[in-house]
Amino acid sequence: MISLKVVDKPAFLDSERVNEVINQARRDVANNRKPKLPNLWSDDNETRYALHARHHNGKCCYCERKRDIKLERDVEHYRPKKDVDGVNHSGYWWLAYNWDNLLIACKTCNSIYKGTKFPLLDESTRVTTEGSVDAELTALINPATEDPERFISYHYEMIGGRWVAGIIPSPADEEGKGEVTIKTIGLKRPELMGSEERAECIPRLVELIESHTGYNFMLESATLGNNEDQTDLCRRRISEIEA
Repeated sequence: MISLKVVDKPAFLDSERVNEVINQARRDVANNRKPKLPNLWSDDNETRYALHARHHNGKCCYCERKRDIKLERDVEHYRPKKDVDGVNHSGYWWLAYNWDNLLIACKTCNSIYKGTKFPLLDESTRVTTEGSVDAELTALINPATEDPERFISYHYEMIGGRWVAGIIPSPADEEGKGEVTIKTIGLKRPELMGSEERAECIPRLVELIESHTGYNFMLESATLGNNEDQTDLCRRRISEIEA
């Protein structure tokens, strides 16, 4: 689970079409009717591709496995747009097309685990009518607005000739959001340990560490031998790696 890229909000989310749907939902709620909140993503490629780019070219916002934009592109609502699981709540309908509430998730994370769950650290802060949700003490990490590294950590190891990555709550996570998110989304499921996307950075990091060590050794030798050309080359390579 990683922070999403900064991508400008698609203009479609402020369009007349979206405003019409939200205004109708507002009227439905006022008349004690279930609001209709259709998936409008097929109406606008800009939003679909912006979400894809924002999620590091299609990574699931939770487990990081890459999704094909044409085959599997579940648009996940961080705050459920309809009923909220386990509580008397008809959903955060007014946020159905809010940019920071829209994520891309794989079908496993979205349908089997997350669903309409939205736990809070303090249920008394839950917002049940249209308005600001800033005061809610959320228990799930929102990678669109928060850095997951504040709440979760990974441990890596080589098993059977390949790197695998496990996930644990961060020791610095005093709120407990890491633990709740891992449990709610099922991020400890075995198949994710060997996920290439989750551990994809490790081989490159190992390579950089080895190069850094090698160039430092060569720099020491070049310095002792007064080899200025070799010294300059090693210093440049070390600077490039550290950058």
